[in-house]
Amino acid sequence: MTPLVVRTDFTDEDAWNRVLDQVRLPWFDNDPVDPHQVTDPRLAGAPTEQVLRGVCEALPHPESPAVIFIADDITMREPGHPLLAVTTEWDGNPFEDDEEEFITQFRLLPDAAIEICTNLDLANMDFEDFAGEGVYERMT
Repeated sequence: MTPLVVRTDFTDEDAWNRVLDQVRLPWFDNDPVDPHQVTDPRLAGAPTEQVLRGVCEALPHPESPAVIFIADDITMREPGHPLLAVTTEWDGNPFEDDEEEFITQFRLLPDAAIEICTNLDLANMDFEDFAGEGVYERMT
């Protein structure tokens, strides 16, 4: 699975290029990855729910990734450029009182995106397995 990275902050081109360079790093013995990129300026500052709905509507269901990675304003300004991982199993709507909440998003360092995509694609791990305290870092 190739990571899908959606850019919602267009203030720092150098930061964006550093994010992409980190996402491209190979994981274990895999070849480098060229992520799918969505760089539509109309998404500038878009809330997570809008990005999620747009991506899920644009991709056919069988091709929909289990997770999307959002490069937002936090990504561009924070050290390490932590991306926001969002599960596509969430419909973007607020939870009802009687629904059990589950983790819908967490931060990760960009070089961990391929690890997360691969493990979710193979069903080795669930989204919640990656969403611990703090920013998820790549396993070495």
